[in-house]
Formats: sequence, C-alpha cells, structure tokens
Amino acid sequence: MSSPLFNRYVRRWKRPVVSEPKLLAVSHEEALKLLTENPKKYHVIYITDPVDLPHDHRYKEVVGKAISTLVCLFRDVDIGETGKYAPTHDVVKKAIDWSERKENIIVCCYSGISRAPAIAYVIAAKKLVTAEWGLKVLDRNKHVPNLFIVQLGSDILKSPDMFGLILRFREEVFARMS
Repeated sequence: MSSPLFNRYVRRWKRPVVSEPKLLAVSHEEALKLLTENPKKYHVIYITDPVDLPHDHRYKEVVGKAISTLVCLFRDVDIGETGKYAPTHDVVKKAIDWSERKENIIVCCYSGISRAPAIAYVIAAKKLVTAEWGLKVLDRNKHVPNLFIVQLGSDILKSPDMFGLILRFREEVFARMS
C-alpha cells in the first residue's frame, strides 16, 4: 500500500503521454467511403491537381461530409522537377498549420500513394514530436511518400532526419516490390 504523499509525488512526476493522432493517408475514393460511413467525423486535407479540381466529382461530396476541409492544389512531382503545379513551401506549411489543433484527419490524394502519405508524414512528425514516430502513419505495403514534399516539410520543421528516414522507408518498400 502506498502513502498519499507518494501518490502525489508520482502523479506530479509522471511523463506526459504523447497520444498518436488519428491521421490517415488514403485515396480520394477511400476518403469518400470513410466519410460516408462516418459523416462529420474527420477533417480533410484534399490534395488534387489544379487542372482536375473543376471535374472532380468526389470533391463536393467530401467537402459536404467533412468537419472542415483544406484544399491543396499541386501535382505529384519529385525533387528537381519544377513547373506551374509543383508543391511549394507555402502549401506544405499551410497544411501543417491547418492541422495543428485538429484530430481525426484524413489526408487524401487521387491514389493515396505518394502525395497524401508525404503530407500525413510531415504532419505526424510535427504532432508526434519526432520524425521517426511520424512513420507510424505510413503503410509499408502501400505508401511511397513523395520526396519533394518530405524535403519541404523537413525544411519547415527544421528536422533533417526526416528525409533520411523516408529514403530508408522507400528503399524498404521498393525492396519488397521486387
């Protein structure tokens, strides 16, 4: 049996518990399914190609079923590629800032393989304090996070280890595929 004094001491000195965010990286189709099953349960970061947005039939349905929505318009381009629709520092920063005080977040892009996992990873690395913990939101059987987005996120969060972790993660994914 412990004393009340001991219990107060232990309570005061317990380490804070870092809870994992409910953060999913999925395709537009999977996001719509989740939101149909659970309307108004999730906040959504909807990533799409700027040219596709006017013709995207899922967009309006997702927006109607989400608690709130942030739209990010950029193409799935990799490091070294430039162009009118490449992801930017500002877009990645906006996604990080927007998600700051939110739980139950779906990050979705057309296929849910590259752009959404990259943004979800950057957000998770920020919310979970370390880049290594951020890997928990990724599925090794499905996700291949976009390196350009991770590089932008690494610069924003001033976390150089993020990029190396994702390189190793991707190498593992590609090794399984071969």
